[in-house]
Amino acid sequence: METMALRHILKHLCSCCLITPFKTLTAYVGVQLESPLVTQFYDSIVSDGNWTKAEHMLQLSADQRPI
Repeated sequence: METMALRHILKHLCSCCLITPFKTLTAYVGVQLESPLVTQFYDSIVSDGNWTKAEHMLQLSADQRPI
């Protein structure tokens, strides 16, 4: 139950673009809202503006997809 509540809080923080509290809470409680690959993809586009890294991450994701 506590994990579910934390995920709702994390989702709210993320949807309100409160990235610093989102990252702080995620690191402190050890609960992840999404796949680490999705988080890295988001960071590469939104936080860093690094489209090359984002394309690379999409390729990694496609390569890891089970056949």
